[in-house]
Amino acid sequence: MTAGDANVELKAHCFDVGRAVGVVQAHGGHLICDHQETDTFFVTATGRLKYSESADRPSRLVAYHRTDSQEARRSDYEIADVRNDGSKIIRDTLAGALGTDIVVDKHRRTFAGDNWLINIDSFLGHDFIEIEVPITGAEADAQAMMAQLTSALGVTKLHILPQSYAQLAHSIPRANSERLLLGSRLHDLVLIDGPSGVGKSTLVHALRQQLPPDYRFLKRYTCRQERSGDEATDEYNYIPAETFQAMVHHGDFLESKDFLFGMSYGISWNQVKDALQDQHVDSAYGLMNLGNIRHIKEFTPEVKCVLITAPIDELRGRLEARGTHTPDALAERLDNAKMASDSQDLYDHVINNADGLFDASLAQLTALIQATSKSA
Repeated sequence: MTAGDANVELKAHCFDVGRAVGVVQAHGGHLICDHQETDTFFVTATGRLKYSESADRPSRLVAYHRTDSQEARRSDYEIADVRNDGSKIIRDTLAGALGTDIVVDKHRRTFAGDNWLINIDSFLGHDFIEIEVPITGAEADAQAMMAQLTSALGVTKLHILPQSYAQLAHSIPRANSERLLLGSRLHDLVLIDGPSGVGKSTLVHALRQQLPPDYRFLKRYTCRQERSGDEATDEYNYIPAETFQAMVHHGDFLESKDFLFGMSYGISWNQVKDALQDQHVDSAYGLMNLGNIRHIKEFTPEVKCVLITAPIDELRGRLEARGTHTPDALAERLDNAKMASDSQDLYDHVINNADGLFDASLAQLTALIQATSKSA
């Protein structure tokens, strides 16, 4: 058994497997396994515990702790190889004692390089790449190697998935089921995105004032504390953090994101269904989480996504005028704004809300939502 091992790892969308394999091999990676792998995830109070089986190697019991965030993150783990004659007994005993969360079947190709592993996985009709860099000295060295690999592979923050395969095994089938159920009506959902300070919340507030009830606004779920003024805007459904995380795990959100300090937000599938299955609702709209555009377009491509933009220097001025951001927080928000600007081609529509253009932006957004009603 390994004891106290750790690595830096991430999981990301892989939209061009052939290119990814070529890059990995060009950087010295050689194929060490190509097999079908079955992971049984058990119910645990903290961390994750899975039993991993393959015909090409001994079965393994893997326990690990890792934060679910959209970045390369540390994972602390222990692995115990299991003799084949005892594998079924251990798996079934754990399932009986703890309960089985879900079983994940994937095809995996593993490439080994100089102190790194890269897995290319096919799972539920989608391809993913998982990068693992062992922490053998300073964690910063592992992060530096991770940065080199992601740069070579073209993996950006927008590609990275915060979820485990166990969570994806819940959320992808749920998305497929809801897409089948809603059919063309899913085209009548508009999600509005944009960086901090761009004015998206102000635009949505104005939309709600002027659009009739047959254009349904979807209030996001959040587990953050209510603030002064929240009652007036009426933008959120407040739920406990434990409830929010359970919904994330079971695939109940069309899209969601966890932030630090309990700042988590998401739009649930039940909200979407309640709106789009109502014959009196022409279309539905809501705010989405910045950074989720690739996930939404990969798993629910019918949804229309709108990016609200403004020049970076104007965003800086708006954020500085708030007087609430530290220099680091301001820099992070401006970096996110650049990320959004660089990914404009992923959105269905882009609206420029530069200074002096609010009325024009509102008119554009209003016309767009009205034009999508009942799959117009």
